[in-house]
Amino acid sequence: MSGGSWDYVSEKFDEVGDRLIHEDDARRAALGRLVKRIALALHAIEWNDSGDGHDGEAGLIMDCVIPDEVAGCATKRLEDEIARAQRTLDLLKASDLLKVDP
Repeated sequence: MSGGSWDYVSEKFDEVGDRLIHEDDARRAALGRLVKRIALALHAIEWNDSGDGHDGEAGLIMDCVIPDEVAGCATKRLEDEIARAQRTLDLLKASDLLKVDP
């Protein structure tokens, strides 16, 4: 078994999912189904990060998340990167290391 790069966290999620699925409360059972899907995604992540490879990681992750949240996270990361680049550019301009023609 692989996954040591994440300390085999997927196994714990799998156990939590199993326990919740067998609860009488339907909300807990539904949460258990989600946690089981998360366990599968985490297992794929563990395998990939340990160098063993798992081709299904992207699909398994998408089975757990809301696509709009993925787009929101990607947008936020791009906006943060643009802001960092702008700060660097401003510092270079201010230090005269970067000559900008008017």
